[in-house]
Amino acid sequence: METTQESGEAPVRGTSRWAFLGLAWSVPGLLQYVQEATYSRARGFGDFQPVRELASYLPLWWPWILFTPIVAELTRRLHPRRVGWWRSLLVHAVCAASLGAVHLVVASAYHWLFPPQYLPEGFMPESFGTVVVQSLWSFRSQSEVLAYGVVVAASAALEARRNAALESRRALRLEAQLGEARLTALESQLRPHFLFNALNSCLVLVSEDPARAEVMLRRIAELLRHSLDRDRGASVPLADELTTVQHYLGIEEVRFGERLTLDIDVDDDALDVSVPTWLLQPLVENAVRHGIAKTSDPGRISVRARHRSGPDGPRLTLTVTNSGPARDARRDADQDRRDGASGLGLPNTRERLAAAHGSDASLTLETLSDGVTVATIDLPAGRGR
Repeated sequence: METTQESGEAPVRGTSRWAFLGLAWSVPGLLQYVQEATYSRARGFGDFQPVRELASYLPLWWPWILFTPIVAELTRRLHPRRVGWWRSLLVHAVCAASLGAVHLVVASAYHWLFPPQYLPEGFMPESFGTVVVQSLWSFRSQSEVLAYGVVVAASAALEARRNAALESRRALRLEAQLGEARLTALESQLRPHFLFNALNSCLVLVSEDPARAEVMLRRIAELLRHSLDRDRGASVPLADELTTVQHYLGIEEVRFGERLTLDIDVDDDALDVSVPTWLLQPLVENAVRHGIAKTSDPGRISVRARHRSGPDGPRLTLTVTNSGPARDARRDADQDRRDGASGLGLPNTRERLAAAHGSDASLTLETLSDGVTVATIDLPAGRGR
């Protein structure tokens, strides 16, 4: 009976496995012991000593401790889907007869050498051969077949359980890989989107102020280098994502100068929380393009991160606030399309949150009465790698 488990539980190996098998195969010996105790009373054998006679019956089935791993391995190798039903049954029948015969001989020898003390003198046959023949023609032979069948059934059940656990883990790995691939695909859309907008801004500066255009190109290169250096997966710690935001706003600072102010307020507990890569940059970019860029007045971009406890575990709330004038989001998107800009920011961010956390994460956009626009992300607060 195979006792090694591969379903994520602690495997039963070595001494523990043999101890388990020893206890399991002591059960039929104990049952036979109880049967003999009852039989002795029924036949009037009054000299049955419970402790003394236990040694005559408890070890009788212990040879199956050694047989069990053999039968378990045969069961695994001779699965009907692998070798066919007839071949599997034939080999099992031969093995059942062979192991049963070996056990009968061993058990008969033990009984002959160490006979029960309560039996009257002359009750046990004098020859070992007679003991073997009596065992062969008694119900002991059926018991051997039953024992073999129990081991086969238990081994097949454990093998099926192990295979089911393996398939479940494969399915989970595939689901995780598909989710990560989807996140990567969405992220690959964001980077060209960002680069397109940044280069458009740079083109405007080339004719107006070549020196500032050169500074912007250098900062674009720094941001892309940072992005490639930390390109390790679909998620990063929030601290790394905030660095990306600061690099991006360093680029926009070349365009807007003192008109652009960044305010970052993050809980210390939130810095290690894992978030999808490039999660905040599209929201900050939207705040710049639809707020700061639409007015000649100074504006402020505020990024807040709050780590809190929720009913289902810790949560992270991120807010990006734009102090610029209130805008109509649909009108801005239509204008973006007319200008040739790609409106991927908010839809892409929502899709990436859904791919990473399903319905357990959300993105909302709200314009307050004083013209402040607030984008809020709420997601589970898992720790970053």
